[in-house]
Parts: sequence; structure tokens; C-alpha cells
Amino acid sequence: GALAMGFAGVLLVWGALLDTMAGAAPGGGAFSVNVGGLQTAARNLVISLVGAIAVIAVFMRYMKHVPGFNRMVLDKAIAEGPALDRVSGGGAAVVAEDRVGETGVATTDLRPSGKGMFGNDYLDVVSDGDFISQGASLRILAHEGSRIVVTEIPG
Repeated sequence: GALAMGFAGVLLVWGALLDTMAGAAPGGGAFSVNVGGLQTAARNLVISLVGAIAVIAVFMRYMKHVPGFNRMVLDKAIAEGPALDRVSGGGAAVVAEDRVGETGVATTDLRPSGKGMFGNDYLDVVSDGDFISQGASLRILAHEGSRIVVTEIPG
């Protein structure tokens, strides 16, 4: 359904472009076809399309090397996120599931998400369901995808 309608729309746009570029036949009526102009218009439209595709391909290939545009291209994957933290000095990422069982302190209210300090690192955490006040002691229960699940340590 939608594919057929989209294809018909593209054909109609191309037809309108060709008709506009070809112009009317000399001495013809409102619906006359200028065959010579239509051939020229089709040739120019195909050349323009191929040229545009070539320019886009070159631009995509070399964009990361052009000053100003290189900030728009992600050069490498970023290995950090809410469930990852940085090891001081080395720069290697350590997965939070290595910290299951570690204790820390809630630096914000957890309702149910917030931040906690574990060692010298701040982590985005989610409580196991209960509201946890800022300053409460926490324990990491699990690492589920990008979520670090914590619980309050009573006392």
C-alpha cells in the first residue's frame, strides 16, 4: 500500500519535472508534447541525478577530513555510558557488573533512579523499587543492560 503510493508519488514528481523542463510544443495546444525538449530534459535530469550522487559519495568519504565538518562525524565508538565508568589513569572502560555487591552512598534521591557514589566514581543507578533518600547507604544488586540496580542497606 504505502510503497506503491510512494513509488507513484516519485513518478509523478519526475513527470512534472520533465514536463516543466521540456516546455510546450511550438504551435501546440495545452496538452501538446515537445518530444525534442522532453529528450533533452530527461538527459539533463539523469546527468544531474548522477552528478548529485557522485558529489554526495565523495563528500561522505572525505567529510571527516574537512575542517569544520569533521565535528559532525563520529570517528570512533564511545565506550562509556551510564553503566560504565572510567578507570583513573588507564582510560579503559570497566563494566559495572564487576561491581555487583559493592557498597556506596546515594548522592541524589532515588525515585527510582538517581546517582550514587561507589568508591571514587559516580554511577547512574536505579533502586529495586523503593524510594531511597539522598545520603542512604547502597549496595549494587545487579547490572541489567544499561541499568545498575541498587538496594538500600538498612541501618
